[in-house]
Amino acid sequence: MLALYAATVALSALLLFLVQPILAKQILPWFGGAAGVWTACLFFFQTALLAGYAYAHALIRWVPPRRQAFLHLALLGLAALTMPVIASAAWRESAAGAWPSLRVVGLLGATVGLPYLMLASTSPLVQAWFARRNANPYRLFALSNLASLLGLLAYPFLIEPASPVRAQALVWSGLFVLFALLSGASALRAGLDAPAQAQAPEAPEPAAPGQAGVGAWLGLSALGSLLLVAVTAHLTQNIASFPLLWIAPLALYLITFVIVFDLPRPLPPAPIGLLALAFAAAMLWMRGETDLTLTVTLSIPLYLGGLFFACLFLHGELARAKPAPARLTGYYLALAAGGALGSLLGSVLAPEILRSDDELPIALSLVAWAFFWSWRRRMLGLRLLAGLAVIGFCVYAFLQAWEQARWVRVFARNFYSFLKVVDYDATNPYQAVRSLQHGIIEHGKQFLDGDRQSEATSYYGRQSGVGLAMARQRERARGGPLAVGLVGLGAGTLATYGERGDVFTFYEINPQVVGLAHQEFTFLAKSRAKIEVALGDARLKLEREAPRRFALLVIDAFSGDAIPIHLLTREAMAVYRRHLAPGGVLAFHITNRYVDLAPMIARLLADDGFDIRLIRDDPSKPASPPSPEDDADDEARERREGDGALAPTDWVLAADSPLWWQAEPLASRSEAIALVPDQRAWTDDFNDIRSALRPLDWRFGSKP
Repeated sequence: MLALYAATVALSALLLFLVQPILAKQILPWFGGAAGVWTACLFFFQTALLAGYAYAHALIRWVPPRRQAFLHLALLGLAALTMPVIASAAWRESAAGAWPSLRVVGLLGATVGLPYLMLASTSPLVQAWFARRNANPYRLFALSNLASLLGLLAYPFLIEPASPVRAQALVWSGLFVLFALLSGASALRAGLDAPAQAQAPEAPEPAAPGQAGVGAWLGLSALGSLLLVAVTAHLTQNIASFPLLWIAPLALYLITFVIVFDLPRPLPPAPIGLLALAFAAAMLWMRGETDLTLTVTLSIPLYLGGLFFACLFLHGELARAKPAPARLTGYYLALAAGGALGSLLGSVLAPEILRSDDELPIALSLVAWAFFWSWRRRMLGLRLLAGLAVIGFCVYAFLQAWEQARWVRVFARNFYSFLKVVDYDATNPYQAVRSLQHGIIEHGKQFLDGDRQSEATSYYGRQSGVGLAMARQRERARGGPLAVGLVGLGAGTLATYGERGDVFTFYEINPQVVGLAHQEFTFLAKSRAKIEVALGDARLKLEREAPRRFALLVIDAFSGDAIPIHLLTREAMAVYRRHLAPGGVLAFHITNRYVDLAPMIARLLADDGFDIRLIRDDPSKPASPPSPEDDADDEARERREGDGALAPTDWVLAADSPLWWQAEPLASRSEAIALVPDQRAWTDDFNDIRSALRPLDWRFGSKP
């Protein structure tokens, strides 16, 4: 009996975690925009999880035991008939319509709605059935979270690198049929046991927890979920743009559930709470630090440790407050509702309401308040001390936000990003710049000095790969106009290369980036070229457009942690080639501390007749030292120091002939790209970001 129930719970939790990335990767190329698609997927799966818990609660509370088994068996059979979980291609045609997030939710509901409901209901249902035998069911909840943790780790490290998405979906569907058999057997076993249990003398029903008890379940669960979202967002956007960094916070979050619900007795709240409070204070302090070396070195373990102890405290309080087994389905329903509420606050409402990433200090202050709440029956002095800690957290967070607002010109947030425009003033007028940033990633800067506002800066200098490609294509055009496509707008820096008669078409998915480029920077307004901005996912836009005959197509979307892989597959390359004019060139901006995309781009284009090379540019290492005359000239020296607005860059250029590279400085500046042995070319059906990761150096974040 126990083995059957344990196998059913473990397999259901494993499948719950695996289906999310499998389906999200199927539909990502259809809708474009990784952030929007993942947010919509997260909303659907959390809502479906809550619905599954509600179904389990209703089944246990209001349906007789024998009928529970028959109803559950019928729904399991219907769910098995919907296999395999492969999204219908008919949804692809409607992906470009209005309200894409709702279309994602509708697609997921049609593809996996009922199977996911069955999986989500399994843990509370099986625990309720197991509890009828006067057994402790809560260790099954710990097992469920352990299986979820295994699914979380198995997908990126074992499953994704080994198999295409379609094969993953087929194997998952087969495992779901196995789950349906196990779950059906569990339901029948529970139904057969029901008559014997009915003859036993009924124990008095335990008292209901009351509104305060249910509120505590809901609040503690919501706070843990909110803190998970806030810490993950802060780490990935403001500390290190490492693609798989999000796994560590979620793994620790699940581990805390395993610990507190598997222990025979509750953890002592005072020492765990004090550790959580100390880590929270250190996290608030670190949030105000700007030393990147210090940040990378200390922040990742500090924030992960703080999340672990805070969730250990919060989930420990949840475990201490768990009800008698007869009330467990309502308890789990409150936990699921709290988890969904916390995620909704952090993932959806915070970007709309808060101008900065203030959800982190808010969540930390609430952790301090929860610590105070747990001491509500202790001595007055301890309660006052805890209350002062809460006030101190709130005041410090407010002062920190006020200090940041002094040097940030504009904050802007939405589903796609957290943006800020920062003015860096300097005594040297040639060093004063305005910068557009998404977390720690810069997306362009402009000199504030009016005479230099049209200079190419940041990753786009005249000696960068894209600067050399622009010059080479203009030379080949012999003074004629150029048609240039650019995926990724940023501050609009590349518009400075435009000449009269040129047409520069930018493709940008984030409407706030478009607004800031027009309102805070003058690259677009001052360009001599005709500027067009196409709002939406670049690949989807290009797929639906007639061939544009670009002399140069620039792909600039790979600097952050959320690499849009649907822009780097064989299918995407075919779209780019269709839009190139004869003699056209592809330019990929691949400057990234954590991911090396050059070998993959070379592999994707090598069979199509392109000559692919890498151009590195480090402006901090000039080709020749300044002359004594320039060194003595104050203005020349200030201008040279102002060239610090240029950044080291890596660009991959793909030309249709080796002859393109024979002109200087391309011939001497370019280098061949070595392919990675056994690295599979990425397609829409198979791609694995791990195969492109650089070796990590945790002192400084990566080994370039």
